Amino acid sequence: WLALMPNWVYTKDYYWAALGRSHGTADTQPFYIAPRKRYNYWTPRGRRSDLTSGGAKAKTHGHTNAALGIRTSPFVSFWYCGGFGPALRKRVTPPEGCVLCWSTEELPPGVLSESDPRRKVWGGGGADTRNVIGGLSLGRSNG
Repeated sequence: WLALMPNWVYTKDYYWAALGRSHGTADTQPFYIAPRKRYNYWTPRGRRSDLTSGGAKAKTHGHTNAALGIRTSPFVSFWYCGGFGPALRKRVTPPEGCVLCWSTEELPPGVLSESDPRRKVWGGGGADTRNVIGGLSLGRSNG
């Protein structure tokens, strides 16, 4: 299975309970694919009155597209993956622009949940982590 979910889901007890185990074994635990650049989502025109009416958020969500609507990035998200047998896990490679993490301990600093204590170690918090995914700055070319 593959599920694109917010970054905070892995810190919740119900996530691990839904998997039916604590953190699993190396061959059965979920793995994660995190983008190096924060995902943007498109909200159809007219669906977000706070953006279309010129409210405070309209100034921070300035990019629109006639076909797609208003671009937004309400939360950091990445792929949660599971149910792959050992043979298939060996063949998994991340798509271009993403990082493969075999456990939550390998998640890059930029995708850590605000409630993850490692975030403080990495200096997480504030605007910096909203603009950095996987250790790369979103506003600059990083090769």
